[in-house]
Amino acid sequence: SHLREEVVGHVPEQEPIVMYGGDHSLALGSIAGVLQHEPNVGVIWFDAHTDINTEASSPSGNAHGMPVAALMGLCQSALNEVASVRLKPQNIFWVGARSIDPGEEQILRQLGIYDHVYSADDVHRLGMKAVMADIRSRMLAQGITALHLSFDIDGMDPGIVAATGTKVPNGLTQEDLDTFIQSLSILPPMHTMDFVEYNPLMDDEQQTTGKWCKETLEKLCSVLR
Repeated sequence: SHLREEVVGHVPEQEPIVMYGGDHSLALGSIAGVLQHEPNVGVIWFDAHTDINTEASSPSGNAHGMPVAALMGLCQSALNEVASVRLKPQNIFWVGARSIDPGEEQILRQLGIYDHVYSADDVHRLGMKAVMADIRSRMLAQGITALHLSFDIDGMDPGIVAATGTKVPNGLTQEDLDTFIQSLSILPPMHTMDFVEYNPLMDDEQQTTGKWCKETLEKLCSVLR
C-alpha cells in the first residue's frame, strides 16, 4: 500500500515511473496505484510464471505468485485490499510464461483469458512480432490507451539470466527480447514499468546478470513515454 500511494502521487506529474525491486509482489502496489488513475490500463506481464495463484490454489503459499489474482480481487487475505480499483482480466497479457500451476490454469480458464497467455513456445512458434501485433489488436479493441509493463527477468532463458530465484528452462532469447522492446512502440504509450527478480547474491564474479539488467533497463526506459 505504501508503493501504491507513491505511484498515485507521481502519476499525475506525467513523468515515466520505473519500479525496480525484489520479487514480483511489488507489482501489486505499483499497478494498484496506476489503476487509480487509469482504470482501463493494459498490462503486459513478461514472466516465466502467470502469478495468478490465490491462497487456495498456491502450492508454495508465496505472495509473489499471487499479485495478479490480488489485483483482480480473487485472494482471500489482506492482499485483496491493496487495489481499490480492480484490474480487468481481459486487460492483461502474459509473454514468456512456461510454468503455470494447475490451479492457475483453472483460474485463467474460468476467467476466459487462458488465450491471453503467450508462452515461450508460442513466441518461438509464431515469432515475437506476430505475438505483439496480436496483443496490439486486442488492446485496441478493448479501448486501452495506456500500458504498464511488469517485467520479471526470469521470462528470459536461464542461460542468459542466471541470477534469479525461480529459473525455468526454455525461456526467451535475446533476439526475442530485442524484438519485444522494439514492438512496444506499436502498443499504447507505456508510462509505468516494474523490473523485478534480480538477485545479486546469486550473480557471478563478473556480475553477468547485473550488467544484463542494467543494459535491458536502459533499453526499456528508452521506450517509456
